[in-house]
Formats: sequence, structure tokens, C-alpha cells
Amino acid sequence: MQVKWTGALVCCGSLACALLVRSQTERIPFPRRLIEMTKVDLFSSADWNSTNVQIAGLRLGMSRTEANAAASSNGFRLMQNTPSQARWIACSDYSTCFLVSGTRERYEGVTVSFSDKTTIASISIEVDLEYESELLKRLPGETGRFVNGAYSDDLRLRLLGPQTSTVTFSGRYGDEIKDTSYVYRDRGVVITVSPNVNLPPRTDGRRVLELTGLVFTPPG
Repeated sequence: MQVKWTGALVCCGSLACALLVRSQTERIPFPRRLIEMTKVDLFSSADWNSTNVQIAGLRLGMSRTEANAAASSNGFRLMQNTPSQARWIACSDYSTCFLVSGTRERYEGVTVSFSDKTTIASISIEVDLEYESELLKRLPGETGRFVNGAYSDDLRLRLLGPQTSTVTFSGRYGDEIKDTSYVYRDRGVVITVSPNVNLPPRTDGRRVLELTGLVFTPPG
């Protein structure tokens, strides 16, 4: 069984993510108020950035031991994919691990990447799964609408405001039909969208876009 990731979501594989990632040699200090995305409507909250965001208990700066414990306490498990084996094993030494449901062992669309394999340097949320993620279905309010509903630039701009920069890159359809990442440096988040080739172009000739994922990294 293999986990599918889009190139935009593995932070080291995306130019937009590279604009935000920095070397993490110290633990990231957290504000007192942590926002758990499955319980609080993040995009309707004020004064947040990636340092006080968590999903299923996972947040930037966590050690591997803390991350495994947080996932377990929320009913999930962090796993790593071993190409030499026909099964997933517990997250122990890989630089990238992914969240699976505790009972069905199904990938829930959340991946964490460790800096120097010690602390979480980025959290990726993959939206375009081939099935519904039970975890992502828990996202409330406008955040749930943004992640689980139809994507629109108008909605993104209303919830997040103008992006710091925009990056286009060769995505899942190659150079002919590029993906786009909207970088929000102050927030520490990258929003990635991809053209939906299964839908006809809009009346203005542009392709309908769909959200493929979000990546949280240290802001600034």
C-alpha cells in the first residue's frame, strides 16, 4: 500500500514551500492560545499564524515523541512508508510521516516533515484524496467550507486576504497545465490549487480550479 502525495504538498518538493521553509535548529515558541483546526474555525479566527495552529494535536516544533503521542491521544497514528516492506510502520526515523486513522489504517490527508528528523518543520494537508477523509470532514465553519467545498479565489481572498506572492510550477499535469501556490508569509501558510481537467473551461476560457492542499511552515 502506498501513500499518494501531490508534489505541491511535500514541502521540500514545492518552490512555494521552499520560500517559507527555514532551518529549524531550535524549538518553536508557541503562543498560549492554540487553535485546534478540528474544533475551532481557523479562518474565522483572528491573529493566528502557523505557530499556534494544530490539527489532530499536531503542531510545528513538536518532537517526534510528542507528535506520536499527540496523534495517538486524538485517535490516530503517525506512520512511515517503507518501500522495502508491504506495510506501514510507526513513525520512528523517516523525515516525513503521515497520519492514519487508528482503526482502519487509512491515510487521513495530513503529513508532517521533520527538521533534521527531530522536530516538526512543516504540516501538509492534502485535500484531493480519492476518498473522504474523516479527519478533514471535522473541520468546522469557513475552514471546513474552504477545504471540503468548491474552491474559489473570491473565498480565499475573503478569508485570508491578498497573498504575499504567487508561484506557478509544474504540478500533477506537467508544464502544459501548471499548478499555482499562494504564499502567505505572515501567516506561515501556502495554499495550492490545480486546474480541474475533468470540468469544461469557464466562459472566460480559464479552467476551473480546485484546492489541492495547504502547507503550514514557520511564518516570516
